[in-house]
Amino acid sequence: MAALLLLALPYQWVCAMILAAAFHECSHLLAVTLLGGEVLSIRIGARGAVIRVGDMLPWKELICALAGPIGSAALLLTAVWFPRLAICGLVHCLYNLLPLFPLDGGRVLRGLIYALISPERADSIWNYSQIFIRTALIVLIVWLSLRVGSVVLILAVLLLGSPLEEKSLANRAFWRYNRGTIGKGVDI
Repeated sequence: MAALLLLALPYQWVCAMILAAAFHECSHLLAVTLLGGEVLSIRIGARGAVIRVGDMLPWKELICALAGPIGSAALLLTAVWFPRLAICGLVHCLYNLLPLFPLDGGRVLRGLIYALISPERADSIWNYSQIFIRTALIVLIVWLSLRVGSVVLILAVLLLGSPLEEKSLANRAFWRYNRGTIGKGVDI
């Protein structure tokens, strides 16, 4: 995908995308550090970066999950001097706020569901919410593809393919803190 982007986009846009993504991840790292969390590992791959941190309280994980999109949105302040960086930051922010796990928006939604609802009901609500959101996105993508053309479908598969492949409840054990079973870390 990186090679395709390098061939399809001018290098200024590719550099802006990389800088916006790095700033997004640094915002997560800053939040983890300020909240006293421990960074266990950082993995950068084709799907993006995954920061593995030690156990955190749910409200701290929510703040850390929101720190990336907030950092990306803050790049809008650079629009006068670096318009490409500001646009890439905004796109990165909006994409990461999609309420799909493992994106930041999915982590926030999961945290809110498990914090506000009993653990017994939260599991089924979480599962149904992810099914509903994915179905709605698929319907929207198909509708846009029929209206605009197949390029929307291709872009959607590239952008949404990674989150749809993830096991949506991979960290569910961590969210069962009410039952006293805390996991061995959290991916942010």
